[in-house]
Amino acid sequence: MSGPNILYVCPECSEKLYPNKGKFTVEQLLKADMVKSAFSAGKRVEHMWVEVSEVQVENQLVKGTLDNTPTEITHLTFGNIVFVPFKDIEDIWIEGQVPESVKRLLEIKEEELKAEESVRARYTLNFPDFLSSAKLLMKSAVRTFLSFSVSVGYSLVLAK
Repeated sequence: MSGPNILYVCPECSEKLYPNKGKFTVEQLLKADMVKSAFSAGKRVEHMWVEVSEVQVENQLVKGTLDNTPTEITHLTFGNIVFVPFKDIEDIWIEGQVPESVKRLLEIKEEELKAEESVRARYTLNFPDFLSSAKLLMKSAVRTFLSFSVSVGYSLVLAK
């Protein structure tokens, strides 16, 4: 299943997308409107936002309601109350600020677009340039062939 707000990432990419996982301070968590965490079932993992209702400093947990509709994790649904250990918090969302993972995702997408443009620029010829290059290459090939033919033909004639 796929939707407009679903991004599939490999485990290595997930680490790049969430470099601050488990590194948020209590002060940051107390300001957070939402936290992002990975939820799993077997080999399936889904990274989802949780709307914060309580930060339990003594238990090192954030309590909140799931703010995404899971597509891979079937034991959870939108609005479920969940507890997220501080160490599992991948990102935070404070109203008026762009979450770090969103910034990182935009950087990754920009890098991919630049790489794609570079490949296209390297391997794409516009048609007039292609024709000019082909004509020059053909002239050179014909000259080489004629030169070779004359020299071989002459040698063959002399060998008779």
